[in-house]
Amino acid sequence: MSFRFRLRWRRVDVAIVLLSIVAAVGNLSAAGEPGVKVRFLGRPNGKVPLGHPIDIVCEPHGYPLPALVGWTKDDSDEWIGQDDCNKRFLSKSYGDALYLHIKDLQKSDSGNYSCSAKAGSKDVKGMGTLQVKSGPVLYSKVFTAKEFGGVRLVCDSTDLATLIQWKFAGVEIFGTRHPYKLGGRLDQFLDIANVTREHAGVYECWTIDRLWNPNRIKFTGNQTLVVDYPAKIVGKWNVNVTATTDADLNVTCTAEGHPRPLIAWRHNGRAVGSDDDSKFRVTVEENSSKLTIFNATLQETGILTCYAMNYLSFVQVDMELWLTSDDGAEKTCMCCRQSLNSKTSLTVKEWSRLELSCHSNSKYQIAKCNLGVLTFEWLKDGQIVGNQNQTLIVSGVSKEDAGVFACLMRTDRELEIYSKFFSVAVVDVGKVKPSHTTPPTSPPTAVPSVSLWTMIIAICFLFLSVFAVVVAVSLRQKFR
Repeated sequence: MSFRFRLRWRRVDVAIVLLSIVAAVGNLSAAGEPGVKVRFLGRPNGKVPLGHPIDIVCEPHGYPLPALVGWTKDDSDEWIGQDDCNKRFLSKSYGDALYLHIKDLQKSDSGNYSCSAKAGSKDVKGMGTLQVKSGPVLYSKVFTAKEFGGVRLVCDSTDLATLIQWKFAGVEIFGTRHPYKLGGRLDQFLDIANVTREHAGVYECWTIDRLWNPNRIKFTGNQTLVVDYPAKIVGKWNVNVTATTDADLNVTCTAEGHPRPLIAWRHNGRAVGSDDDSKFRVTVEENSSKLTIFNATLQETGILTCYAMNYLSFVQVDMELWLTSDDGAEKTCMCCRQSLNSKTSLTVKEWSRLELSCHSNSKYQIAKCNLGVLTFEWLKDGQIVGNQNQTLIVSGVSKEDAGVFACLMRTDRELEIYSKFFSVAVVDVGKVKPSHTTPPTSPPTAVPSVSLWTMIIAICFLFLSVFAVVVAVSLRQKFR
């Protein structure tokens, strides 16, 4: 009995030993190769806001368990966290782990942090990447829109986690405030309908992101809106300008619009102001253009035209230019001084006689004009009518004769002047146009003719008659 009992215990001891061996082998296989693991406490992705603290932990594993040595950054061999002079970095051991505490993070703290350790005679190392983020970046852009059109302003940003807010001229914009409408997941879109010039300016988009606001830092971006609108000639524009000869004459034309309009000049339909033009010079300023006529003479009498244009519109205005000689205005151009600006309105009765005169002055006064030989031409609504006489006569006025008549005067110096305008209105008196004095001729005898429809009706009637006869014969044979 005693032998058997002792043998039984020996078997149990052997089993315990075997199980211990198996467990030890399992622990060795589970531990694996020795190494270290680096992780960021509370920031798994390694992204930390500017000014925040961070704890980086180095944990050994494997068999034999590595002995931790210290921390290095990037490719440097200098240990960090062990220098008492730099109070922002602190390296401490807790149990088997080695911690690196960094406070008040700066942008320069971004980089690769390595934890070095020794496992027997073998050196092991673990590494983690730290990114110090300065918060969302809101980019600034310039947007262009046409007047009375629509536009969308976009506040592009990085690492944005909270809503965007918009301001214009110091006033916050809400999504329900016409004509504004906010859109996008974070209100990063600002739509403006029916854009006017008052909407041009700088729009501020900003946010206080909860992820990056230890001190409630405000992140801002400016979106500039430029509104394009058609060109328009503005300011005082003299319809009539009178100047003396042998003197320099300056005329200024001011225009507004965006993009800034291009201003050009014409004199009596001819472009002037080129670089090789010695008579006319154009000086361009910010929003205006000045035309200078050097040593003006009577030949410069006529029409000055100012043009202003951008990609949205083309406008022009005309101005009369009258030149007088040195011996007084009474001698010069009295014959043509009926003023282009003035328009005579006339009302005539239908079927009456209309007589228009280009000048009210006598031939003696015309001869005193220093314009040379004059010829005349009449126009109605821009179309040439009548002859080349000074007086236009219309007999038996009808409603078709109503319109604007103009007298165009030409000189042998190739100068054209619209000397007078007439606005003619014709009144219907309710009378029949007077008959001719010659007896009317007797109308020709009408020749009877057969129309096409009459022939078609006759043919149809013939077919119906034949059809009725055929039907009647058939019925008669059937009922015999």
